[in-house]
Amino acid sequence: MCNAIFGPINTVFGYLLKFCCTISGGYYILALFIFTLIIQIILFPLGIKQQKASIKMAKVKPKEMLIREKYSGRTDRVTQQKMQMEIQELYRSEGTSMFGGCLPLLIQLPIILILWNVIKMPMTYTAKGNVNTVTQYDIAAQILDGAVASIDDSGLLETPAAGSSEAVSGETSQTETSAAQADTEQQKKLSQIRESYVNLIKSFGGNESVNAEGRYKSGYISADNVNFKENTNVEFALVQFMIEDYRAQIISELENNGIAREYIEKNIPSSLDFDKEVIESLPKFTFLGGRETLLDTPKNRGFSLLLLIPLVIFVTSVLSFVINQKLSPTAAMNPNGAGGGFLLKWGLPLFSTYLAWATFPAAVGMYWIYRTVLQIGQTFLLSKKYPVPVVTEAELEEYKKQMKAKKKKTITIEVDEDDTSYDHLAVKKQSGGNSGNGSASADSSSGYDMLKADDTEVRSKVDWAPLKEDDNNKKD
Repeated sequence: MCNAIFGPINTVFGYLLKFCCTISGGYYILALFIFTLIIQIILFPLGIKQQKASIKMAKVKPKEMLIREKYSGRTDRVTQQKMQMEIQELYRSEGTSMFGGCLPLLIQLPIILILWNVIKMPMTYTAKGNVNTVTQYDIAAQILDGAVASIDDSGLLETPAAGSSEAVSGETSQTETSAAQADTEQQKKLSQIRESYVNLIKSFGGNESVNAEGRYKSGYISADNVNFKENTNVEFALVQFMIEDYRAQIISELENNGIAREYIEKNIPSSLDFDKEVIESLPKFTFLGGRETLLDTPKNRGFSLLLLIPLVIFVTSVLSFVINQKLSPTAAMNPNGAGGGFLLKWGLPLFSTYLAWATFPAAVGMYWIYRTVLQIGQTFLLSKKYPVPVVTEAELEEYKKQMKAKKKKTITIEVDEDDTSYDHLAVKKQSGGNSGNGSASADSSSGYDMLKADDTEVRSKVDWAPLKEDDNNKKD
């Protein structure tokens, strides 16, 4: 299901990244910058929309605070609902939304996830031309099979013959004991190497590592059993195998640990190697000219130049927060600092730094750095093009007057003269005659003030609700 949804999107991003690799001369680190720049240009209209929405929010926010101030100290549910209704009406009348401009922020995470999927398939999406991934996988699988078979064929892991380590007297005993200890250490070392190769085979999609007798089953992994579209980690490991020349490293490691050349050449012949043209079709993944590549995760490389990437991510993320606080309309809404400032300033950068160090390949970290730097530049540009408006004290006072001038609705209900069910809604009891205020006429039969259709007087519950002292006077 995921592939059906994201497959076409991954393909579009993949072709874009392949185009960037082509125009960058095959330098992956430069291709990622071009890729990020193109994405930033595509999203620039959304950035403008977000800036405009934030400006509207900055203009409306002081009015919203006046409404909240109006209801301050009243926490009952009815009052809070009424306050929220007034705030929503304010945003509707101003033609803005409390969630306006969120889309550019929400769209960044899906882009990173899609880019991660594309980076995990570098042969499919970045190699020049169409490289047969299955053929390359078969070569890598045979090399790994050959490495384990070379150790097994050497017999160095076999159990020593009975009596070979029996103690004998004199100097000969000490010599043989030392040799036996050396053989044991060599066996342990070879056993560890063999296990690491088998684990690497498993990461390539192998289903088993030994047969029923407990010995390695050579040739059990095959590209026919691997779905590269489903298991993208296999292709990722394959490209690392090729560009870092694991074949040469494996042969060197076998020789250094006592495996005879004849066993190595038998199981890993010189003909069993990747085509140079295939390797040259891949981009240059190296980072700053070292052995590290942008396909590596910094955590897996220990103390290396790749550690610069999570470090720069932290610095640029904090810098981006500080600049946004100074230049964005959001800062104008809350001069005293945004809510959750500590989390936004330090928490999120630290979390991003951890992900860039422990989870994502260095290529994703480079994209994050490029995006943050370009976002800072966009913030400067938009702050000059669309400056934040200043809400003056005079405008706030005018809005206060508008709030006070709001009139209540008058509802007229016609009832029979002897119907007393609405008496509790009377505006004011009338002792008789005119009220004298020119706004109501007395009805001698009902004893109530009758509001005229054009009556503009604003009456509140205080006007008609009987006070306790009035009741006492009546008793007197």
